[in-house]
Amino acid sequence: MNLYEDYYLQDKGIFLLVEKYILENKKLPKGVSKKVFYENFMRIYKDPKKALNYFEKMNDFFSLVIPDHETLISFFNIFSTMAFDDFIRFYNVVKNLKEQHLSEFQDSLNDFVSLRVKNLQKEQFKNFNADEIEFYKKYIIENPTRANLIKLGDILFQRENYTESLKYYIDTLLIPQEPDKLYKSVLRKISQIYEINNEIIRSLYYLFLLHKTDESHQIATREINRLLKYHHLTNYFSELLEQVSLGEDTFILYLKKIFNERKIDIN
Repeated sequence: MNLYEDYYLQDKGIFLLVEKYILENKKLPKGVSKKVFYENFMRIYKDPKKALNYFEKMNDFFSLVIPDHETLISFFNIFSTMAFDDFIRFYNVVKNLKEQHLSEFQDSLNDFVSLRVKNLQKEQFKNFNADEIEFYKKYIIENPTRANLIKLGDILFQRENYTESLKYYIDTLLIPQEPDKLYKSVLRKISQIYEINNEIIRSLYYLFLLHKTDESHQIATREINRLLKYHHLTNYFSELLEQVSLGEDTFILYLKKIFNERKIDIN
């Protein structure tokens, strides 16, 4: 780094002259490095909304002044948490960049949206408008990773759209995975949805599957005991646990047979 270069760019007036030069000539002036310009740009444009106006004037910004991919991701992280309307403005800038520099920035758009989706918080889900939900749906359907499918399921679950959320949770289980915390969380949510929909047998299947996956899972044990006690099936715990290994359809047929024999009216 040229120390004089960094010193002069710290002067806002000089920085703005350099910025004007870049806008007019689509290149950095001689003697100004990407790294130093970028660092001073982030110092001056502390408010992302102000920086948006700049980006919309010059789509070549990234290729001209961001020194490497790691810096680009760090940069995206700042803008990925903006209000949705501003996020979409910035998204369109990145989208245009992708179309102009496909070979160099083909993954940038996905990187940017991926950061947005990853950082979404549970308390935000009920405040999303229809456009925002459709945006996330489209992205996640095109990028159906386990984390993305769970996130979409969680968004729809919190908004009480249980039918759709169930679909994405079930899709998650089709992906090869370890029985980790996320996997167990999905089993629990699927069970909750089935109980909400009054499909008690299926709800029990996923609770037993959760219990079989993790015998120390207190919520699974508690909920199984509650449902079995309510339907007078406490003595069937061991038998039902054995049936889980045979799959969902076999478990359901077995439990339906018990309900029919005992003349219990249930889904």
